[in-house]
Amino acid sequence: MSTRPATRAALALAAALAAAPGAAAGACPPELRARAAVTAARVEAAWRAGRPLRSLAAREWREARCVRAALVARLARRLGPVAGYKAALSTPAARARFRSDRPVLGVLLAGMLRAGPRAVVPLHTTARALFEADLMVRVGDAAALAAARTPLEAALALDALVPFVELPDALYAESVRPTGPAIAAVNAGAALGLTGPAVPLTGDAAERAARIRGVRMRLHGGTPRRLLAEGSARALGDPLGVALWLRDALAAEGLRPRRGDLLSLGSLLPPRPVRPGLMLEARYDIPGAPPAALEVAFRP
Repeated sequence: MSTRPATRAALALAAALAAAPGAAAGACPPELRARAAVTAARVEAAWRAGRPLRSLAAREWREARCVRAALVARLARRLGPVAGYKAALSTPAARARFRSDRPVLGVLLAGMLRAGPRAVVPLHTTARALFEADLMVRVGDAAALAAARTPLEAALALDALVPFVELPDALYAESVRPTGPAIAAVNAGAALGLTGPAVPLTGDAAERAARIRGVRMRLHGGTPRRLLAEGSARALGDPLGVALWLRDALAAEGLRPRRGDLLSLGSLLPPRPVRPGLMLEARYDIPGAPPAALEVAFRP
């Protein structure tokens, strides 16, 4: 049976991700590589069945990178090529909660992303679904981002802001207390996300940086609909610093963002658990652009 071109492309990208110099799978010693493959199969099975994991997928960072690379390679067979990357645990509070000494890198595949403005999500397909209103940017000049030394230089390498509601799957059972490596091993919970229209970034570095840093968000929900919370890019410290961290985390694994890649820099509010019947709307206020809203309804 022949393999479709899109599938072949996804498999090729997954292989490149795994085999890149310094990347997780390629850097795994044989004893970790075999165990990582087994763990990745277990994580994928739980992810597809919506069944919580009751034990940690990894306990240290080297093992976590091995498992994540093997997991992404498996997921890419169904979910297509890499569309971008995410930084999880972007804030000191999130890192403290999960006893992590660093943020966590995740890979976003094309099949994980849906175009907004609305989506209905069946919760029976997830282990522990969460709602995050994230700050996402798009890479315009990959070479400039690779060479950037300061946040302002990074801003010039980005060509758009993208409203983004991520619906990560915590995957671990509530009785399990995951650490940073355990979260990294399950690809930072990347599962599904809703994107709004890209808002172009123009002007000089200072103007672009000001727009990125000036993003605000209001979360509405409940019956009747009411304001639940407000957030802003300030929750991430400097979001452009997170972009540089994400660039460096990829470089450490022999990878680099490409033109058009989407970079999710973290949530503007703490992740929110969801339940059937709940409807949440994230309204983004981006300086110099009309407000954008993304709405998600959750059903059993």
